[in-house]
Amino acid sequence: MGRRKIRRRQHGSAWHRKQTDCSYYTMLGTKTGVPLFDDAGERVRGCNNQEAAEAALTRVRLANLAEASPSDR
Repeated sequence: MGRRKIRRRQHGSAWHRKQTDCSYYTMLGTKTGVPLFDDAGERVRGCNNQEAAEAALTRVRLANLAEASPSDR
């Protein structure tokens, strides 16, 4: 009997990679982790910085939303 695969988090949520000590997110439809950056342009580091990672992910989502929506001229 095989082991059941369980996804720990949904795509699009922030997660921490121990090898690089950085936070990443996975875009929908992809398998590649994209690093998260803070306001100063530095990578979000440390496993205890989950709030900073979520804030960076929110900024990325808002930027993608603004990019996808048509601008009113």
